[in-house]
Amino acid sequence: MLKYKVGDKVKIVNHRVVGMNSEGLMDKWCGKIMTIDKISEDGYSYFMKEDGGERNGRSYGWSWDDRMIECKVDETIDKKENKSSSIKCTELIWVDGNGVSNKLSAVKNMILETKMINLAFVKFDGNSKVYVFLNPTDQILKKGIRVLVDTKYGEKQATVLTGIKLQEQYLDNLLEAIEATKPLKYVLGIVRVERFEVKD
Repeated sequence: MLKYKVGDKVKIVNHRVVGMNSEGLMDKWCGKIMTIDKISEDGYSYFMKEDGGERNGRSYGWSWDDRMIECKVDETIDKKENKSSSIKCTELIWVDGNGVSNKLSAVKNMILETKMINLAFVKFDGNSKVYVFLNPTDQILKKGIRVLVDTKYGEKQATVLTGIKLQEQYLDNLLEAIEATKPLKYVLGIVRVERFEVKD
């Protein structure tokens, strides 16, 4: 399943990776911002707006996939110049003892393999109520970390207040005490924000 959707602005990785044109014809886009125009029929790759017609004169451009994309970006517009003045690069990551993993399906299995439950207590922007979510990793999320969580209204960003581990047998008692109900939804990832200036 692809990580990004049509319309997303994404930052291409800074170097050639597996799957890119072996003759270096895609290299000029490394480190650049591109816009996803459409997704291939097989659902495994993207076509971008900016490189349309580059691939042997066809109307569409190169085939891009998640390996070639560093992250999704949000642009800050300089109103005076009417151009992008800075970029906020946002990526969901999981960090564990073995490095970085973006595959939620792998870490979700940890919930099934242990009798300890890892919880994250979070607060949404503009809302003072505290919510609890299952954290499907072995790491305890620290106060102030921004996370993406799965809610009944869709995916939303929230701020971690605290994270705890407790034995599964005590989960029902805890939920009753804080008036939360099952089934709990999941934390989907940590939001990493990287800011960098746009160079002409």
